[in-house]
Amino acid sequence: MRIGKPLLITTTVLGLPIGIYEGFHLAGALGFLMVTLIALFGLGIAWIVRVVRAEQRAGHKDHSTPE
Repeated sequence: MRIGKPLLITTTVLGLPIGIYEGFHLAGALGFLMVTLIALFGLGIAWIVRVVRAEQRAGHKDHSTPE
């Protein structure tokens, strides 16, 4: 895992724009669908992160008040 994580991070960042470019080059609709799908995944991840952070704040707030 020492080599796997940096390799995965690097190849994803480099491969994503290349794949989108090739999708537009091959067929314009395919590139549009790829961008849409990636945007939906990004929105889903951002939503989950927002919910988890809000729940953590609510949990810390409940534990900080003495009873």
